[in-house]
Amino acid sequence: MKSGIDHLEFFCGWYKHLLDGVPRSDIAEMLYAAKPISEADTKRTKNSVEVAILRNIDDMLHFYDVSILEAEEATDEGKEFFDRAEDALRAFRSLKLPTLSTVVKIATIDAGACYWIPRALAENDFLKQHPNINLEIRIREWWQVIADVRSGRAHFGVATDIPNSSVETKTFLSRPHQIVMHENHRLAEKEVITADSLRTETIVCLSTSALPADFAGTFPESQTVVLQTGSEIVNWLANGIGVGFLPHDMIPLWTPLVTRKYKGVPLPVAKDALITRKQTKKNKRKLPEHAQQVYDCILNFWAAEKAPQP
Repeated sequence: MKSGIDHLEFFCGWYKHLLDGVPRSDIAEMLYAAKPISEADTKRTKNSVEVAILRNIDDMLHFYDVSILEAEEATDEGKEFFDRAEDALRAFRSLKLPTLSTVVKIATIDAGACYWIPRALAENDFLKQHPNINLEIRIREWWQVIADVRSGRAHFGVATDIPNSSVETKTFLSRPHQIVMHENHRLAEKEVITADSLRTETIVCLSTSALPADFAGTFPESQTVVLQTGSEIVNWLANGIGVGFLPHDMIPLWTPLVTRKYKGVPLPVAKDALITRKQTKKNKRKLPEHAQQVYDCILNFWAAEKAPQP
């Protein structure tokens, strides 16, 4: 039931902008969601309620054809459904429903978070003390993590080096990058790698911020491949493609990869952070208590991990 309500709330927000005359190509940005997501959600709603919500020029949904998207308009049936949906949502929000369990929604770019987050909560008996709290961890692209946090679809996110100022970040772990390559790569025989030796190589990284400052600005962009996840980079390198910049702990033990030192400026440091919605004058909403408890527990876990052992 709750997932249906979430879906309906998303649709009503999307449809209200449409009624206000906002072009469909702009609505997704206003809702902090990617256009394919909003289009797909709207299409599913249209099919599930069997209402002709939109009037299309040729009865086709062309997701990326802006001229057709902007030509679509709301129908009378769609407006009637929207009004009924708004009434239903108001009625649902007024209900005092018993809380059997509480779900904390976390969006992350790191598949490993599915393992270390439960571990972080288990090590100090957090889950035993809060048996009603359940975790919903979704693996997303970095831009989806931002969208989920800003739209409220996730209470908070976990990501590395988020290139966005529209969210607040709290760094909990810093990890220096290393140069990584296949053990049979031509540069693997060298213990120290120079900038000049890399200029003919394909460079793979999670962000250009991972590249050393002394050649990042002059290195040909056509030779730099930015991938979405560390596992993608590992796969490229394991197949002998390019040279990568990754934190050492993102390299699985089973791969035929080796790390090398860099001769030049220190390599950038990857910063893992918890991501929350940015607080503004209009938006002062804080994390719900249960989500804040999980958030604090994760920070305390990593603070203890970094603390010197007696």
